[in-house]
Amino acid sequence: LNFNWAPNQNYARELLELFTMGTHDEVGAPNYTEHDVVEASRALTGWKLRDELIVYHDGWTFDKDAKTLFGRTGPWGYDDVVRLIFEERTRSVARLVARKLLAFYVTHTPDARAESDLADVLLAHDFALRPAYEALFASAYFFSADVRGSLVKGPIELYTGLLATLGVGPGGFDAYRLRERLKHHSGTGQVYFDAPDVAGWRGHNPPTATGRPGYLAWYESDSFGQMWDGVSGLVNASEVMPVPFDAAALVRSTPDPADPFAVARTLAERLIALPLGEASLPLIDAPFAGNAAVPLPAYLGAAPRHVSDLGKLLLGPIPPYEWARLPDAARAYRVRAYVTFLVTQVPEHFMF
Repeated sequence: LNFNWAPNQNYARELLELFTMGTHDEVGAPNYTEHDVVEASRALTGWKLRDELIVYHDGWTFDKDAKTLFGRTGPWGYDDVVRLIFEERTRSVARLVARKLLAFYVTHTPDARAESDLADVLLAHDFALRPAYEALFASAYFFSADVRGSLVKGPIELYTGLLATLGVGPGGFDAYRLRERLKHHSGTGQVYFDAPDVAGWRGHNPPTATGRPGYLAWYESDSFGQMWDGVSGLVNASEVMPVPFDAAALVRSTPDPADPFAVARTLAERLIALPLGEASLPLIDAPFAGNAAVPLPAYLGAAPRHVSDLGKLLLGPIPPYEWARLPDAARAYRVRAYVTFLVTQVPEHFMF
């Protein structure tokens, strides 16, 4: 609600700061003044809400007098404010949109050159998003090793991504209890379809003016512990997962279910976004269980060390040659323990 006798500056400020241009341009000059906020709020008067769903414009409560916005004077209304933003702060708008796209799809702290290049694409195509997406997803920056694994999963991405990887469909978990878990995480506050305020979830926003990435709110001591408990509860029985996921079916979904090293590698690749050679995987010097005289698969000799170490994690006290003969229940037990380790003890599981 915004009336001519008491203009509400909140939406005007949000429109300028959060949704269009940001507070400063690329050289650090202010994009708008407090006077611009006041004048924009006057131009946005007259809007009302009916029946909780219908928004309409009431001419009686609209400020019809002249306003001066970005140095231009006229009887501006809502459409004029949008037009003036794009006419007077064109490049700042393009940079903010580019920064948000990069922060969502590539890295929480985008490179200034990549931001500028993507802004150029937006300007060249009159802010059409499809060319911008095509340029972004085909860019060298998107595939650069420098940004690989630099995004951090929010609670929803963490939980739903893990459920999908484990092969759990919509009916395989308690959606209400998952929502309640998300709702009550201190510091996370990421309930789907219910952002905390107009700025959205902090973790999906570019860094603040001080350079602090928003995702840190999700990974401070209290909230990280809750997320750690949450992913562990999805792998094992919990209020969200009354029935544990089908670990035997997960094994059967791998290319070679009879080979424990192939199973271990495949599951790790599904759960960890980075190449396994770059991940913080444990080094296990202990020998395999069982008869050491029984030869291991020949390919292990030339394989990276992590292939053997992941196999040891999966097998535990089971000799490698016994894996193919294990009943499904025994395999499921080992797989559940292995997946629990990967999703709680390997930091790269929380990245993508």
